[in-house]
Amino acid sequence: MNWSEMFRRNQNKNWLQILSLAWTRVVAAFFLLLMSPLILLICVVILVRDGAPIFFLQERIGQGGQRFKIIKFRTMTSQEPTARLSATHNKRVTHTGKNLRWLKLDELPQLINVFFGEMSFFGPRPELEDYVKDWPSSDRDIILSVRPGLIDPAVLQLVDEEAILAGSADPEQLYRSQITTFKTRIYVEFVENPNITYRNVVLCLYFVRFMIMRIVGKRHRLHSTFDQI
Repeated sequence: MNWSEMFRRNQNKNWLQILSLAWTRVVAAFFLLLMSPLILLICVVILVRDGAPIFFLQERIGQGGQRFKIIKFRTMTSQEPTARLSATHNKRVTHTGKNLRWLKLDELPQLINVFFGEMSFFGPRPELEDYVKDWPSSDRDIILSVRPGLIDPAVLQLVDEEAILAGSADPEQLYRSQITTFKTRIYVEFVENPNITYRNVVLCLYFVRFMIMRIVGKRHRLHSTFDQI
């Protein structure tokens, strides 16, 4: 392969990345507009029932190791810097917050992160810096080569991650020793298979599984999943 061909391929790749980011932003703007009545309603409910602030911002690690503030609806009575993991039994979770978490609506404001190019619709979930440091260096390079996403394959196995953490005597240890290992493996597989059809299937399976589990009220059990690690 000569230099001119390599340059042309890199140029085409850059244009595809630019077009992909532009399209993602357009879709995010559309969904923000579409969901604006619901977003406004949730803002009012939180403000009336729980007071300000409405949103919870937390620093996460994005593409290329860049830091950004992830945006969620506030679901707890206070947001202390030391509270990194929350389980379903956490007393600081408000009544409104429980309902938002149950329906995953607390994640809705992350459409703003998608619009500003900090996140994508598909990709590994953005993590705290301490947890990113736990990843093997080779896996870290792969995972951080793409923008983090709203949806990734790990959610197919960990729809009720908070309930799993609630069943542990040491949620932090469980997360770092088992859940992070499991997620990392799934993230690497996801990044190395950037197939549009694959990602669409993941999205469909996520929503089907999510709705079924919410309707029947069943919670995923940790043991069968992590026996494979």
